[in-house]
Amino acid sequence: MLSGGFALGMALQSTQDGFSRDLTAFLVGSVLTVQPADIVVSAVTTLIVLGVLVALRRELLLGAFDPDGLAAAGYPARRLDLVLLLVIEATVVTSLPAVGTIMAVALIAGPAATARLWCSRTATMTAVSIGVGVASGVVGLAISEQWNVAAGGAIVLTVAAFFVVSLALRSLAPGEAAASVPARRKSAGRPTYSG
Repeated sequence: MLSGGFALGMALQSTQDGFSRDLTAFLVGSVLTVQPADIVVSAVTTLIVLGVLVALRRELLLGAFDPDGLAAAGYPARRLDLVLLLVIEATVVTSLPAVGTIMAVALIAGPAATARLWCSRTATMTAVSIGVGVASGVVGLAISEQWNVAAGGAIVLTVAAFFVVSLALRSLAPGEAAASVPARRKSAGRPTYSG
């Protein structure tokens, strides 16, 4: 909500005469001024992050849903937490030139939250999340070009729109509300995800 509101404010502010991108470039980035070197750094970071996520997939899943079980199984839980935080930090830092600090958070959380509404398996959720993120970027840039608004704001508003539409469609699905209550009771706090 915070990122969506901020994105809306930036998109509206960018339509005003005299809009300065100097300070806002750090907060929301400027996807249209990304340099080739930024793209190379982002590509290398993406490959490293994907490699870490693939290599530590099972450990990270176990740690996310059962940290005590991870430690009991003999895994270095604190080191795995540190690796996950470093991967997230690398993702945010390399996205700064394009989307800025505040928008990076929305672009990490928004597609994942949208995918979670439709998927119960982490592999499927990851693929859907990537698709939502890419689609949000393309649609947001098209909106930015069409209506001359800030590209970062338009992209994050697109992410927010995907989430809101998914939330509305999910709540309208017949039998969804009735089916999810027993499933939640059945899990009784146990994770129901599978890789």
